[in-house]
Amino acid sequence: KTFLEGLGYVDVAAGNADGDFAQTEVEIKEDQAMASGMIKTDLKDEYTLADTVGVLDESSDYDVVITLGVE
Repeated sequence: KTFLEGLGYVDVAAGNADGDFAQTEVEIKEDQAMASGMIKTDLKDEYTLADTVGVLDESSDYDVVITLGVE
C-alpha cells in the first residue's frame, strides 16, 4: 500500500489473498485496461510479475487487484 501511494496511486486498500502466489498477479477491469501497462511498469522493478494480466468482473469493488507473490 505504501509503495503504491508513494507512486501517486489513490484509494489503495490492502488485504490478504487466499492462498500463495509464486509471482505477483495483476487483474484489472476491462474498461480500465489501458492502465495495465503503466501498472506493470510501476511494479516491474520491485516484483516478479506474471506474464498475463487477468480481467476483473465489472461488478468488482475494485478497478485493479494486485496480488503479491513470493518472488
